[in-house]
Amino acid sequence: TDDVVLCHALIAMAKQMAISKEARALALHNASRNNRNKTPDGTPTVIFASKLMVKKAAEKAEIFEKRRRSSRGVDGEREEGKSKLGEDESFDLQMNTERQRMLENLALEGMVFLSLLGEAKKHFLFPESKDTNQGQFVRKLLQLCASKPNRAARFGGIQILASFMRSSVDKEREYNEELSKLRKLASKGLGPDQAAEMAKLAGDPSLIQKCTRLLVSEGAVRALVEAANAFKAERGKDFKNESSNASKNKEPAPTNGRNDAGQSRSELDRKTTGGMNERMIEAMAFCFKKIAQDEKNRGPLVQQRGLRLLGELYGMGAEVMDRNGGPDSKKGMWREDCAVALARVAISTNPALYPTGSMYTFVRPLIWLFGGASHELHQFEAGLGLTNIASVDAETRDVLVLNGAWSACVELLSSENEEVQRVGIECMANLIICDKSLERLSSSDQDIKLFLLFAKADNKRMQLAATGGLAMMTQDPRVAENVLRLEGEKVLKEIKAGTDDQNVLVRVNAALKNLKETVATNLKKSPSN
Repeated sequence: TDDVVLCHALIAMAKQMAISKEARALALHNASRNNRNKTPDGTPTVIFASKLMVKKAAEKAEIFEKRRRSSRGVDGEREEGKSKLGEDESFDLQMNTERQRMLENLALEGMVFLSLLGEAKKHFLFPESKDTNQGQFVRKLLQLCASKPNRAARFGGIQILASFMRSSVDKEREYNEELSKLRKLASKGLGPDQAAEMAKLAGDPSLIQKCTRLLVSEGAVRALVEAANAFKAERGKDFKNESSNASKNKEPAPTNGRNDAGQSRSELDRKTTGGMNERMIEAMAFCFKKIAQDEKNRGPLVQQRGLRLLGELYGMGAEVMDRNGGPDSKKGMWREDCAVALARVAISTNPALYPTGSMYTFVRPLIWLFGGASHELHQFEAGLGLTNIASVDAETRDVLVLNGAWSACVELLSSENEEVQRVGIECMANLIICDKSLERLSSSDQDIKLFLLFAKADNKRMQLAATGGLAMMTQDPRVAENVLRLEGEKVLKEIKAGTDDQNVLVRVNAALKNLKETVATNLKKSPSN
């Protein structure tokens, strides 16, 4: 009871700190000068109390989970109604479980408000004292984020993770792009002016990078995966109940605004998202995007099995967005965050290290970013990621081309951004050595003309990619004949005469050699010989 009262007091203080500059100054900024507002180790009292409640809630959760499992037998799989406890003991366990979940929810609710503040984030994760148990606090928080029995704790915990990873730059961007959305996400009672002020208090990018690295090192990705699995497990039970109820109802459902099964669009969306509401998925997708932004986090993201969940979240967003009329509907917009996270992982992670079967998780999201990204940077990142994946082997390249990678890259070449164009031609060059690409080049003059055009570019990296592509494609006699017919030999000789770049010259000479050999082979086949 005392813990619950303390949590309610913390929530009231945290809400006041979120909307009042004076409350923030008293509780956080003046703590170093006011002994009444700090603990002996220098931590502001409100932060210390909040951490204490989170730890207590997590520790008690472990105790109750063990007791619950014990009541159901060694394997923890007894059916309801077959508990080993007596009726009074079962009632007592149920009441204590409900109190425990209330404690977890209240402990996290206060922290939800505090985690909006950059100053509080620093005190939560990087206290002034050398706290040897700091990692323990983070792990307890992540434990609540992944709570199997407590859906509300998962929701609150993931919102806290998203806040820890959101900087003032992120908040201000969100505020400027979509004021109405920020109003919904902001704490209750905040008007536009207060929301804009809070955006500036979320913490600078360098602090957020440190926060994100610490959370990832303690298993944040694993916690997100376990939370998603818990939601799916709950949804599985819901599906069973729905099926049972449907079998009892022999009358067909009405179809006003519904599909053939009588399901509305919102009902279909809920099934698509596995029982998670959209705010939850948006928070998870944002976390993944921020985690993948830092190259040091990308390896742990793969190791902690985040790729599969990223692919699933992207698929959910794609289905919801398509069902509701595309990007203009603003539904399923988290698909872009998921796709960007996958692109960033693909850029710097060796594809050979991906878990078995997960490489193709990247294909559709990255190709979608070429045309669906809201920012050219995301197109660029998708191009770099796809270029890296295309370097694996010919079989992978065939799959990429079959899924539209080549055509998507061609679209990038029309971008007004030179770097986006460059990554487009680089990706095409990496895709060349496979059956599907060579078949296309042997029957498509337009693609060859594009390589000849970009081979004359002033941008050296673009020129290297294009001349390298010509050197590779002319190894195939069918393509070499097309290059000759399009006066590619003349273009290559002009490039050779006008450059002293040794890397370009190596590629141009290789292409010219291939063309010369094709001419010689054709002469031998000529009837006159």
